[in-house]
Amino acid sequence: MLPQYENYDDYWNCYLIAHSKKTTRLCHYIALFVGCIIGLTGIFTLNIWLVLIAIMQGYILAVGSHFVVQKNKPLITRPIWGVVSVARMFMMDLTGKLTGELKRHGI
Repeated sequence: MLPQYENYDDYWNCYLIAHSKKTTRLCHYIALFVGCIIGLTGIFTLNIWLVLIAIMQGYILAVGSHFVVQKNKPLITRPIWGVVSVARMFMMDLTGKLTGELKRHGI
């Protein structure tokens, strides 16, 4: 049975735990960046195949990193929260706030 979350704060805490390794986070950042580039190209050129490829490559790289690097299961029960969380995690990493957030959550 997949975990259920009462609210986004519960999910965010689990998300940080599930992404505790830097390599896993890097794979997610690459998936987000490449997915956005390919997806936006697909939208602007009205090519649905590029949009689908963007989604697929993002999932393959991000989900794969959990099995290969992190050695855990990905949190796929809330895909919108997942996208929001990877963007939030990326921005916190860019601004130097992620280390403090990880410590605050005991990670």
